[in-house]
Amino acid sequence: WSSFSKVDVQSESVSWIWGQSYPWNVIGYYIGQDNTDNEQVILPSFVKERMVARANGKLFPLPPSELSLFGIDFVMQAGWLVLSEDTMPYDDKLDIVVQTQSFTASHNVDQSDRLIVTLQRDDKANKSQNTLKISSLSALALHVISSSAVSNGAQIGFFQHHFLVPATTADKWFKVLSGANNMQVTGLGFTYADGLRADLSKQEASITITFKIGDVNEEFSLYLEHWIQKAGEECTIKYTVNNQWTSSMLVNAVKGAGANGNLSILELRDTDITSSSFRDCLIVGTNTIELKVSSTSAVYTLFAAAISRP
Repeated sequence: WSSFSKVDVQSESVSWIWGQSYPWNVIGYYIGQDNTDNEQVILPSFVKERMVARANGKLFPLPPSELSLFGIDFVMQAGWLVLSEDTMPYDDKLDIVVQTQSFTASHNVDQSDRLIVTLQRDDKANKSQNTLKISSLSALALHVISSSAVSNGAQIGFFQHHFLVPATTADKWFKVLSGANNMQVTGLGFTYADGLRADLSKQEASITITFKIGDVNEEFSLYLEHWIQKAGEECTIKYTVNNQWTSSMLVNAVKGAGANGNLSILELRDTDITSSSFRDCLIVGTNTIELKVSSTSAVYTLFAAAISRP
């Protein structure tokens, strides 16, 4: 069997053609179209000799090759390098469309001892189309959090971290990745001011944290360092883990209230059955935590976030 590939520069797509090349080249030896469901195939004499035998003065067709009888698997690979001349867009979703066609070919000997070779016409071939939808390339490219140690790299200090898509205005989405590329934070309703700041009197703020876990044993918690701007005010954070586990927390401490006041801990996996926080909200693979921050008047600041052991 042989493979031929071609790249369409205009549509940025690649095509592969796979076909049997022995005993006859199904790709090269055909011409025109007849009135039946098949293409006309013209073979040179040295190829015909591979496909027939003679007994008692009569020609008879030899059977198909072993690969044709038992089948074969095809594996193809393609790579794309996406370069952005300006700032990266927030929307990095991608749809990959795969279209396939399969043709049948056959050979036989007619009553006049002629070898007849046919190839199925294009409009009669089996066709299928499959689409792979990738909601976010940056989320797809995340590394697995390798351990629950504090040094696992799954932490972001929003006061100093480089944003993939900056939090310029509250009506635009931002995106930021951890230095180890194992945690992604996106959100809406924030501007950058010594961290992520949201004026909740104007609109609700939202955050989505995405990360990947590769086991069922390591214990993890989400750490949020945050505060409100004025004493006496408060905001509520409603959180949902993997679209299933939902609860809320209250933030009413101002900046500088200390570790207990400015640090909130959300247990994601606690394997101690005797613990009051015994739970497992995580799955092997991609996990998401969605946060909704609301208040009637408070100004909220998210200073840092991390995922590690409790």
